[in-house]
Amino acid sequence: MGYQDTHLWNRTLGEAPNDRWVRERAALRQAFESLRANMKWFLENIGCDLPHFTVHDVTHSDALWEMADLILGETYQITPIEAFILGATFLVHDAGMSAAARDETAFESSVRWRDSLALALRRLTGRTPSEAEIAGVDQKTRREVFESLLRETHSEAVAQLLTKEWNSCGRSVQLLDNNELRSTYTALIAEIAASHWWPASTLREHFRTELGPFRGIPNSGR
Repeated sequence: MGYQDTHLWNRTLGEAPNDRWVRERAALRQAFESLRANMKWFLENIGCDLPHFTVHDVTHSDALWEMADLILGETYQITPIEAFILGATFLVHDAGMSAAARDETAFESSVRWRDSLALALRRLTGRTPSEAEIAGVDQKTRREVFESLLRETHSEAVAQLLTKEWNSCGRSVQLLDNNELRSTYTALIAEIAASHWWPASTLREHFRTELGPFRGIPNSGR
């Protein structure tokens, strides 16, 4: 079952006969499918950077549509723009586990990186390492720390994914290439994506503000 076969997709973003919002729904659908195509490379790289982890490629993101279908059922009211935001969140929530999403120079010069190396060496030796030992850490320990930090900080890396320009074949591209959607909803998508590591008890309080659709986007399902 693909995401386009889910009830959630078909009652929000999918094509349907006699749709009064056919043009607007098509714009949201195109924006989502473009984002999905652009995110696919990021997600496939997670397996290269973290080969011992479970699969986090685009099939994992697609499967979340099925999970949402089960949770929401067929009667829960959800608008097309809400479905778009949810689908975008599915695509980006784990993308920070790819090293490609990071500025590696900044990542490995951060205080957190140094402290993590020092802690790993202390576990191995039973004592606080010297600056020289930290600087000369072996590749195995360095790799273990790198993988651990990718996972621990992946939700923090989401915010820049959809705002940063990326180089593709010598040209700059935006992963979410619809300018209006990007400027209006990127911050919300990033927050929801990051929240999958938050305690469930904090979610209702944090996401209290209602953000409606911009002009020309349907504010109801079918």
